[in-house]
Amino acid sequence: MLEPMRDIPPPQNIRGLLRTEYERLVELGVFQDMRLELLEGQLVEMSPQGESHSTLTARLAHGLWPAVTDEMQMRQHSPLRAGIRSMPEPDLSVVPMRKGFFHPDFAYLIVEVADSSIHNDRNVKTLIYARAGVVEYWILNVQREQIEVHRDPSEDGYATTFIAKRGETVQPVALAGVTIDLEKLFAE
Repeated sequence: MLEPMRDIPPPQNIRGLLRTEYERLVELGVFQDMRLELLEGQLVEMSPQGESHSTLTARLAHGLWPAVTDEMQMRQHSPLRAGIRSMPEPDLSVVPMRKGFFHPDFAYLIVEVADSSIHNDRNVKTLIYARAGVVEYWILNVQREQIEVHRDPSEDGYATTFIAKRGETVQPVALAGVTIDLEKLFAE
């Protein structure tokens, strides 16, 4: 007779992947048809993008684009080297321009469009991005139609945090002259 199912305690001494190991596995094609990102040494499946996610990402990119200078580059769904154990793939990032092919390790602005991913975006990535020195981190909360703005990074997180709601505007620190109107952003 089989024993009844019971919860299995999590294993101890889990090492997790280093970012360099993850990058090598990506180069070898190990994760070919998988949508993954590395967060604190763990492989995390990325959620499929719904219509609201895709539309809001495109609208926000269009709104930010005029302020992206020749010394900057805007990327969508591209990796950021965020320490030795993380390589997230933010929905939007504004990074310094460099010659050649590269994954950046710094960003002026990171935006995560959060629908089903709100837990990881708020509770895991906020500290990852702050420790990586990302100047400003936005969580575009699809369900609540608001942007959570995080500024002034440190090893302990972001010192300044506020929420811009529908009907309000927000201006990114590093992108002079751009104002995002949340009423227009979320209009159907």
